[in-house]
Amino acid sequence: MDKLRFPFTSVTEEGLPIDVTVPGDELGGDAARDLRPGAIRVCGTLSGLGHEWFFRGAVSGTFIRACDRCLLDVELPFSSEVVWRFAERSEPHPLETLNDEENEDDECYPCPGGVIDLAERAWEEVVLAFPVKFVACEDRPDLCPECGADPAQRAYLEADGREDELRNKGLAGLGELFPGLRSTDSEE
Repeated sequence: MDKLRFPFTSVTEEGLPIDVTVPGDELGGDAARDLRPGAIRVCGTLSGLGHEWFFRGAVSGTFIRACDRCLLDVELPFSSEVVWRFAERSEPHPLETLNDEENEDDECYPCPGGVIDLAERAWEEVVLAFPVKFVACEDRPDLCPECGADPAQRAYLEADGREDELRNKGLAGLGELFPGLRSTDSEE
């Protein structure tokens, strides 16, 4: 993803302002098919200090999924504030690997080849922002417990005189498959 790759030389003393919007499927590649993200925006400032660079900003966008209540496709927004630290080396510094618990919040990402690549970090934020439950709005009624229809669809079928399509027949269909079987009630 070239839109989110910046050479060290492009970062000035004032920093490099970044405001890039990319399609989610370009950012995540094949993995994006499962998450179905919409456009992803990465905005903030990339600044340098010695041989380290810092990105401070936000990753935001939307997920396009079926609502867990009504099963209609909805767009759910997300936004994550981020601070990433990059260093001009291809391997982690030996002192950073001694005690991973101390450095867990202060992770430094290597940037080989003199280029800072924000794409991998941005995709990581998209994956971490993926919600466990997709609910379009809290006040929308659930699906009908009797038939599983959307309440608007239920009203339409009732007005059209097709209430029988709404009834949950449970296991009654099995009786139609095996008409020779009868219930055997013990007569004691």
